[in-house]
Amino acid sequence: MEKQTAALAPKQVGKLRKEITGLEISDLKGRVLSVLQRFKEAHTQVEIDGTANAWIIKPAGKSRGRGITCVRSIASLVKHIGLGTAGASSHWVVQKYIERPLTIPGSRKFDIRQWVVVTDWNPLTIWCYKECYLRLCMNEFNLHDLENPFSHLSNNAIQKDAEDYETKIEDTMWSHAQFSEWIDANHGPGTWENQLLPAIHQVIIWGLLAAQHTIESRKNSWELFGYDLMLDEDLKPWLIEINASPSMESSTKITSRLCPAALKDIVKLVVDSGDHTYGRVAQPVSPEDDTENGDQVQSAADTGGWECIFRGELEVAASMSALSEKFLCRGDAMPIHRTQGGHVIGSRRSLNKVEIGIGSPTKDKDTKSTAKTDKSDKGGKPGTSDKSDKGGKSGKGNKG
Repeated sequence: MEKQTAALAPKQVGKLRKEITGLEISDLKGRVLSVLQRFKEAHTQVEIDGTANAWIIKPAGKSRGRGITCVRSIASLVKHIGLGTAGASSHWVVQKYIERPLTIPGSRKFDIRQWVVVTDWNPLTIWCYKECYLRLCMNEFNLHDLENPFSHLSNNAIQKDAEDYETKIEDTMWSHAQFSEWIDANHGPGTWENQLLPAIHQVIIWGLLAAQHTIESRKNSWELFGYDLMLDEDLKPWLIEINASPSMESSTKITSRLCPAALKDIVKLVVDSGDHTYGRVAQPVSPEDDTENGDQVQSAADTGGWECIFRGELEVAASMSALSEKFLCRGDAMPIHRTQGGHVIGSRRSLNKVEIGIGSPTKDKDTKSTAKTDKSDKGGKPGTSDKSDKGGKSGKGNKG
């Protein structure tokens, strides 16, 4: 402001100040709210962002919190995963860290473990266990200390290594009833049942619908998943990860009760009431619940604590593995410049054409012409091979 007004005449400065001070507070507030709303629409993760620029990095294919770390910059992230380093071929999962999570008393971070069973992928049939539980960090949440796993990684396999874990083991988990009581007391009656639970169910459904077309459907089979979710300060649920073969270890009094009960109820779900579970008999709870979209259809048989939250009405036309999909990116290669002393001394192109992707390669006229040229260079007729390099008759290998 001072730099702008310095170049203006005194009369102009006075006029500008009058315009600024003459703004109505309501107008200024409206403008600010409009800008914030537009920013929120453009940045869908604004609720979880902060000022620390924190990122969480997880090695793919590992479990129980192994190898997870947090960083503050893209440069540190690239260095950690070894991008561009020879031999660095590991796969990683990189997520923007939730910098404004909902914390429980003691400013401790937590996540929600929710069990989900899929009894059919086509049509998709999803069952959710009625009781979830919370996994709590033992130390206070602190964005200034990203290297402390006991503040940021709520996995029980990590927390059990804390010095005072044995004396506070039961304080590392909350039951569904404990959390429901606390959230309703602090955010209003019915917050869990009417706001959070439906939102969590929707996240579960969306996640499985997104993967449905990549899964090969096998009838009369099922799979158990462990969903890990977090809540931000605005009570919005965020999916952290989906675990195949989740731990059913009885590590606390809560899991000692829940794990056996959930496994026993799975038998009720997939064996005792199999006809209802696998969609051979689909009966709504009541006639008025018989909706066209098939949502919220419940089994008439006893399924224990498992509740059907989604049953698709239509089957996917063709399910196939993601590895059989063909994703190709075609185009001209970028020029590669050779520099010396900061100056470009030459340039070349790595390839005339670029084709990168997964799947069977496409036939290209340039490839065919190159192959013919290679054959002519061998000094023989096209299609013949040089047997002199084999040291013997065709078809016999080196037994040594």
